[in-house]
Amino acid sequence: MSHAETPSARSSGMARNYTLVCLTGLAVLLFALLQRGLGWWSLVPVLIGSLALPTRWRLGPVLLLLAVEGVLFVDALEFYRGAMHMRKQPTFMLADLFLCGAVLAFVAGHFRLQGLVKNIFPQDPRRPPTPSRRSSRRAGPAGIQMVPVRRSGRLASTEEIAAFILIVVFCAGLASFGWLWLVGLRPRFTIAKELWQGIVLVWLLGVGLIAAGGLLSYLGWRRMTQEEATLFLQDTVWTETYREQWRLYDWLSWSRLRQQKRKEER
Repeated sequence: MSHAETPSARSSGMARNYTLVCLTGLAVLLFALLQRGLGWWSLVPVLIGSLALPTRWRLGPVLLLLAVEGVLFVDALEFYRGAMHMRKQPTFMLADLFLCGAVLAFVAGHFRLQGLVKNIFPQDPRRPPTPSRRSSRRAGPAGIQMVPVRRSGRLASTEEIAAFILIVVFCAGLASFGWLWLVGLRPRFTIAKELWQGIVLVWLLGVGLIAAGGLLSYLGWRRMTQEEATLFLQDTVWTETYREQWRLYDWLSWSRLRQQKRKEER
């Protein structure tokens, strides 16, 4: 295996690729917010993302989402206050599609980047400490440093970036057209249009989460080995029938003790 094909070199290359994806997402986000006429307020989410990217700040994607939501909320309040009488039916805006794709690309790319250079999940205290020469904030006993568990470089591939971009574009388009379909719904009952749209949205999200959870569970079961599946079934049987098993074993223990007592009496 050459130096260019080692897992460490592959991880560094994928980290650069995801950094470019995040930077592209920030540029597209700035363009989309400027197209909506937000002016200097468009720089607030972009500045947060620009600070979170080089520092690998874990709260960066969350703060960027909150900043985008706050800016759009203020813009919506100004729109409904100043142009309530001339409000029209919502139409398809290319800036909204770019906005969804840019935010999704930055958030997902930032978390992928953290998985390559840092660790997304906290350090597992059950894992034994690993000696390291690098400095770390968390030190184990006898000065041994705790090394975070990163994503393996063997799992990174160049095809992953292409699949990542396709998924971002598909999800952004689906979200945009889904929103247009939702705002165009007419209430079936004598309730407000906004309330009916909220009810439909809650039902769609609930059914989608249930379906996604079932699909992910099924895929997880398919990836199990025979030993893992056997252990899972045993645990499920015990969880579902532990009361019945407790009663059966209680009666069996009582029967054995009674038989032993009769033998001793004889």
